[in-house]
Amino acid sequence: MHDSSINISDVAKHAGVSTATVSRVLSDKRHVSETTRQKVWKAVEELGYRPNRIARRLRVGRADVIGLVIPDILNPFFTVASRAIQDVAQEADFSVILCNTDEDPKKEEKYLALLKDEAVSGIIFCPAQENNQTVTDAFIKEMPFVTLDRRLTNVETDHVLMDNVSAAREIVNHLIEQGHRRIGAITGKMTVTTGRERQ
Repeated sequence: MHDSSINISDVAKHAGVSTATVSRVLSDKRHVSETTRQKVWKAVEELGYRPNRIARRLRVGRADVIGLVIPDILNPFFTVASRAIQDVAQEADFSVILCNTDEDPKKEEKYLALLKDEAVSGIIFCPAQENNQTVTDAFIKEMPFVTLDRRLTNVETDHVLMDNVSAAREIVNHLIEQGHRRIGAITGKMTVTTGRERQ
């Protein structure tokens, strides 16, 4: 059980090492022997110590938190993506703040400001529209920033995308090969890059 009164000095004393060594182990730094690491982690477990995230944020300037801003949590694509992102983040000891914007640019602006104020370690962002005035060159220089599924056209960012153009071409060619001639398509919003790329 977690005891909030336990601090890093208690862990160091219990493990028979210095507080600096405990700090290095908890931060996964090098130059610590495997035997010492095991002693420290055993002390952490036995004492129920949990590092103070606020104190760590003051030391390193960032929280162990990733901001995930998506347009519609009811969309199955974003439901699955959110689950996968949270699973991977948890494996790396990061938490995820999930922000659902309902495709509303004003909500996007509010959430992005919140995540910036919270000093998150990075943001994964799926924009409601391709031109977002909140996301500027200055904004993305402050922290790691990547767009998911949709691109921004007003600023250059890292992005994770499907090849919608090639996928649409392959699907249409397949239907034509099957003898279909009257082909319709539901592409999504034309105000985002993904929708237009599927045309």
